[in-house]
Amino acid sequence: MLFSLLQDRLIVHIRNRVRAGEITERGLARLTGMSQPHLHNVLKGIRSLSSNYADQIVNHLNLSIADLLTGAEIGMGGLGDGPLARAKGVVTAVEGVPEMDSGDIYPVPRWLTETLTGPVMVKLAHDASVYPYFQEGDLALMDRAPLTREGLRATAVYLVQTGQGTLVRFVRAGGTRLYLVTPATAGEPRLWDYVPLPGEDVREVIKGRLVWIGRALEPETFALSTIFPGF
Repeated sequence: MLFSLLQDRLIVHIRNRVRAGEITERGLARLTGMSQPHLHNVLKGIRSLSSNYADQIVNHLNLSIADLLTGAEIGMGGLGDGPLARAKGVVTAVEGVPEMDSGDIYPVPRWLTETLTGPVMVKLAHDASVYPYFQEGDLALMDRAPLTREGLRATAVYLVQTGQGTLVRFVRAGGTRLYLVTPATAGEPRLWDYVPLPGEDVREVIKGRLVWIGRALEPETFALSTIFPGF
């Protein structure tokens, strides 16, 4: 189970209880020492939820990890018959191949997709700006929910439509622009590229949020001798 997925489920759980009138944002913020505006932005997807605040919320609401899991996950089942995510194709990058559609279907465990809207699997092309964190051939599961694409998180990774193709980037909102951030430029705002926002719909630029990455290990990358000396 991915920690980020548990955080997303916790946020959904809180949001549902607030809507149902079981708790209030103000009351929960007071219990956890969080400011009410910050909690409000967390529930809208604008700000991220720290692990410390997540722990406090879980404790004050008397939740356990089991409350955020499905019955199939608790029993370690549901892996073979989970929803299928369709491979959308190869994501273009500056040094990548042309974008193309693919009819491939990838079986995905239920716990990876059950909280997602319109999940698709994309296969990444080479992009030196994000290598080695994201590599050519990586399979990436993408959430295309409108709320996910509108409520941008500083720590999340998105697929961004640009004139150079569809790129994997961190993003920062800035008026009529979206700034594109890579691991190398995270601390250097003057180096950030940007794309203009057409109108006010950020979804025309943000195609989805990456929630999972998978890749095949190369023998030299994960040598047994590094784990078992003398092997």
